[in-house]
Amino acid sequence: MSIAFPTQSVKTEFEQNVLQGWHEAHGLNAGNVTSSWGEDRVIVMIEDALFKGEHLLTQSETGNAVLKKYVEELLGYIANEQAETLSKLLQREIVSTSFSVNTPERWVMFIFRLGESDGFR
Repeated sequence: MSIAFPTQSVKTEFEQNVLQGWHEAHGLNAGNVTSSWGEDRVIVMIEDALFKGEHLLTQSETGNAVLKKYVEELLGYIANEQAETLSKLLQREIVSTSFSVNTPERWVMFIFRLGESDGFR
């Protein structure tokens, strides 16, 4: 089966939706957002996603653990919201979501696993 990938406008729209979700949940107008699109997954990464004060917490083990837990709670909420958005954009089921945070490097990442389809729109 041949897969037609989403248009650049669909990719950009989804990137901006994820970035806006982060802005609303976290309160920081974060920096760069990038994405990678494959047959069965979409990965979105936001760089410079943490406040400078939050970054200072990463200098201690306890502070880093607290910050990481907080950010992971936000990411779970955002991932669930954005899975619905992505499903509508691609007209495909999202079978799972996951996320990661690197607090010292100040980035967050979302991974959306896609269900079967006759192809991207």
